[in-house]
Amino acid sequence: MKKTIREIFSRYVPSSACAAFADDAADPVVSRSKLVKNRYEIAVHPSRLWDKKTVRQAEAEIAAAYESQYSVRFVTVYDAALIDCAYLADLIADAGTSGLLPGGFFADCEVSSDAFGKGYVVSVPFGAGSIDFLSMRRAESTVSSLIKTEFGIDCPVQIREM
Repeated sequence: MKKTIREIFSRYVPSSACAAFADDAADPVVSRSKLVKNRYEIAVHPSRLWDKKTVRQAEAEIAAAYESQYSVRFVTVYDAALIDCAYLADLIADAGTSGLLPGGFFADCEVSSDAFGKGYVVSVPFGAGSIDFLSMRRAESTVSSLIKTEFGIDCPVQIREM
């Protein structure tokens, strides 16, 4: 039987905001980060979608419980049936703050299904020049990779002006 988040991090006492996430974070698989020293990446399989604010708060609480000797990063892996446009907007905004996507462009983005229901359209509140910049940065493929990581599905993504 696999350990729970609370068993792995025995000093961690989650806040009320994070307790439900810690309990729902099923089948944790812990690995050392290849990119960041003293960071552990924890793949978890929650039964429902969790906003990134709660997930990031749980990471900060674990780091504080261990007096910042190391940090953790949760990699949430969801069932594909849970995919939701509102959650994708949260995921994309979080990627913008963590450096995976150009910062500032995605804080107020909107996500919708494409006309065929097979991909997603990310609308950003910037002009055509900004869209060209995002294309050069390969933002569409990055968002598509984020969706594959969290939901296990390949889908096309288009970035458009709002």
